[in-house]
Amino acid sequence: MGIADELICSAASIWEISIKAKKGKITLPTTWLGMIISSGISLMNITPEHAFTTAAIDLPHSDPFDRLLVAQAMSEQLRLLTADQTLLNSAYPFIVQA
Repeated sequence: MGIADELICSAASIWEISIKAKKGKITLPTTWLGMIISSGISLMNITPEHAFTTAAIDLPHSDPFDRLLVAQAMSEQLRLLTADQTLLNSAYPFIVQA
């Protein structure tokens, strides 16, 4: 499978999902992380370069998770799949409709 066909889940997404589950905003099975891992989806760690790149991201809001996901996609030359209209309306061509 080439990188263009590979699905990658950021540690930032796992972090954000965990926070939403803890706050009761979403309900997930206790095995949800194992389900992601066993599905064949690759996991991406957060690197110092990703964190540094967040300062160069220009978004209309200050959501730290969105900023980090955009920085990761930019740094790794990946497409960021999202349903978030704010991100889709941004000036970054690598952000595409999920």
